[in-house]
Amino acid sequence: MLNLVGNYVAFINRVRLEWTLFTAATTTNNQTRDALISGVRSRAGNNRTLGVFPASYDAQTGASFGGEASSSLGGLFAPMSLQYVSKKKTK
Repeated sequence: MLNLVGNYVAFINRVRLEWTLFTAATTTNNQTRDALISGVRSRAGNNRTLGVFPASYDAQTGASFGGEASSSLGGLFAPMSLQYVSKKKTK
């Protein structure tokens, strides 16, 4: 079941952080990229849920599905790393 949540589509409201940000890093559409990053940013700034920032969470409630402090949180750096590679190639 697909649901439209904010500016992005979530599968049964479950967001996987790493895939969301890898997708944002590789899209060529700036509006899509910004919408994907904005959703993750909103959850990162959500103080209504207990615990550390999870790798998998509910898009509507912010409830954690797991992955706290996991290696998949490296997906947070996907947009930055591709930007770095692009700049390095142009030099």
